[in-house]
Order: sequence, then structure tokens, then C-alpha cells
Amino acid sequence: MTLLSAVGALWSSWGLFPNDPVGNAAGYWVSAATTIAIIGTMWLRATDASSAVAVTALAGGTLLLLGALREYPTSVTVTMVGGGAGIVVGAIMQVRHAPGTR
Repeated sequence: MTLLSAVGALWSSWGLFPNDPVGNAAGYWVSAATTIAIIGTMWLRATDASSAVAVTALAGGTLLLLGALREYPTSVTVTMVGGGAGIVVGAIMQVRHAPGTR
């Protein structure tokens, strides 16, 4: 779920964001957060470290908060909030399924 949300938000930012300074700035935030989330997802699958969950959830939380608190156009807000929420939920679900964490 984490990987799917991150890739979906990244692709949405390429296709849906307006080509103006607001859309470009939001695109930079989405690109940075989703790249960190994708790398964190790979880290989650390789180890069961709680720091991997923290990094991944922090990237998603940043994306979620930026989308919710900033005044962006609707397409930007929906992409950032939906992608951020999916990343956070996916990271939390990974904790539940990690070996040795019961």
C-alpha cells in the first residue's frame, strides 16, 4: 500500500498539477516525499527496523500535512492528502506484519 500510494502521488503530480509556480513548488514537495517513501518502503522490506517505519511514515505525514494545511488547488490537495495518508497507513500496516513485532 505504501509503494502504491507513493507511486500514485508521484504520477499524479506529473500529470495533474498546474504548470505555474504553485504547482511546481507542490511538485517538488511531492517528488521529495514520495522518493523518501519509496526508499523507506524498500528499507522496510529488507529489515524490520523501527527507524525504517519512522522515516517512511514521516515522509507520508509531511505530505499529508502540507496538503491539508496549505491552500493549493483541488487536484494538488487531493493528491497530497491521499498519497500522504496512504503512505502513513501502509507504514503502520508494515509494522504489524514485520517479524518479531507482536
